[in-house]
Amino acid sequence: GTKAYVGLENAANTWWQYDAITNAWSSRSSFPGLQRNFSAVFELGGQVYMGTGIKNDYTAMYSDFWCYNPSTDQWSIKAPFPGGLRYCTFGFTFMGKGYIGLGYNNVVTSNYDDIWAYDAATDSWSTATPLLGSARRMCAGFTLGNHVYLGTGTNGANLNDFWEFGTYSGISEASAENLQVKIYPNPATDYFIIESEKIFENGCLTIIDMNGKVVYMLEHVSGYSIKVDRGEIVAGTYVIAISESGKLYSTNTVIFK
Repeated sequence: GTKAYVGLENAANTWWQYDAITNAWSSRSSFPGLQRNFSAVFELGGQVYMGTGIKNDYTAMYSDFWCYNPSTDQWSIKAPFPGGLRYCTFGFTFMGKGYIGLGYNNVVTSNYDDIWAYDAATDSWSTATPLLGSARRMCAGFTLGNHVYLGTGTNGANLNDFWEFGTYSGISEASAENLQVKIYPNPATDYFIIESEKIFENGCLTIIDMNGKVVYMLEHVSGYSIKVDRGEIVAGTYVIAISESGKLYSTNTVIFK
């Protein structure tokens, strides 16, 4: 588009629109929530979404989530961010969903590595595969084409690693919890079944090819036995990653003949 939005400067709820065509700024409807700094923001479907953050004097953190509609100049409250109170989070869009994750809670002094997906059509959240690097806050990121890159930040020590979201190049067994998983048949033809010692309640299963590209994702996984149909996946070797509630539990390989 040709317009951008900036706001919530120190101790203020003002909201501004910049028009790149006219090179001019104009005041828009003020943010109706509590004043905050260090929120996460992303654009999805022409709407601006914003959530989390911390009060200007650092006495309160937030997990509420809001949507700004530029065409009506109106704000609306949405389903709260399920990851809890935090700030210095990171927001982005990927494959038709919005994402918020990482960040810091100054009460429990905890950095986070979890990432959550927001579905605007259902106003609902689900867990996404967490960052495989160290938990952190104040992460930087950008989008190039259909790829999202993120890295740097701090967890008390400054970090300089760099990741592409949605791929798992360099993924290793050492990155995951020690969860026993059985995959059969393997090699597979039309489907495979995963059985684990853990009963998942709201997991996420991701299949990644050897170039690091996500070729399949199954959300809201429940139970200890999961059947995965091949669908359009071509022959080859793939990494299977299983996560839940921001934690990566298992990485295994499967071969499709």
